[in-house]
Amino acid sequence: MAGLEEEALVAGMPGVILDTGIDEYFAAARALYRSLGYIDRRGVYLGGWSDPHRPGVHFVDPLTQWRKAFDAPRHRRTPTAVLRFQDL
Repeated sequence: MAGLEEEALVAGMPGVILDTGIDEYFAAARALYRSLGYIDRRGVYLGGWSDPHRPGVHFVDPLTQWRKAFDAPRHRRTPTAVLRFQDL
């Protein structure tokens, strides 16, 4: 999380938005986001994703969004890494 936030800051982004599932399985993620200063944006939306290991398999999940705004962006530069789904 610290690495993501640092990359967003140095890239001049105004903040970070994360999403997570709404059921009890994701309670630990929601607690972590809250403890790190992310604010629940309230409401539920549907998010879709594809399984990179099973071509043609797609999922739709109910999600919540968590936002952390930065006070003042730092100077803009190119991020040092690009995070891809398969890296997570």
